[in-house]
Amino acid sequence: TEMLALSRAAGLGPWTLAGDECAQLAILDEMGRHGEALEQSLALLSRVESLDLPSRTGELVSPWSVREKVLNTAYAAAVGLREWEAALQLNKWLGMSHEQRGAAAHEHARLRLNDCTPLVELGRPDEAEAVLVECQRVFERHDDIQLLGAVLVTRAELADDRDDPDAAVELAKAALRYQYARPRISDLVIGHRRLGDYLAGAGNGRDAVAHQLAATLLTKASTRPDGNTIVQLADLRD
Repeated sequence: TEMLALSRAAGLGPWTLAGDECAQLAILDEMGRHGEALEQSLALLSRVESLDLPSRTGELVSPWSVREKVLNTAYAAAVGLREWEAALQLNKWLGMSHEQRGAAAHEHARLRLNDCTPLVELGRPDEAEAVLVECQRVFERHDDIQLLGAVLVTRAELADDRDDPDAAVELAKAALRYQYARPRISDLVIGHRRLGDYLAGAGNGRDAVAHQLAATLLTKASTRPDGNTIVQLADLRD
């Protein structure tokens, strides 16, 4: 509210004011007031779409950045409400904005990942898998280690959901290799635990125990850091 008041007092233009208003709505959504945030974001989006292009003065933002900020806030609120169809539609509009401004393939692929949870929740896992495979190709071209790990984690979950333990194991192993390339203990703990679960489901109890043990040791290491812990456990990831 204070930022919006200051922007008005400074005589800033309607696009900048809309951006400030959207920031308030994002806070509203973070407070768990998803319904209000969604309703007000959609109302703000309607107002934004009716604005004229900004003049040379009085604006600190670009129209596309404001439009996408509002759409992102509305998407987050829709997810919070578990309004999956609405979330898909909002992400589609975000994709259209990306295309109009010529966003790079990597940025667009990051956006496409937002479709996965709604698709799975709507009972459309095959479509979610297709999105993940497409995004994986883009992230491979850009050598994006972190997002490759995230994509493979989700693909492993989908394989497990469709009762394909062997595929889940292979995807989880690949994900863990990427996670070790840019290690964060929290990710590695989850990665080892999930791989252990998938291995148990595939009938490989011995390796399952090894990965569950790795997860336990990493959890302890997170409270008493040891610079060699990750290196020592790296041999368990396969």
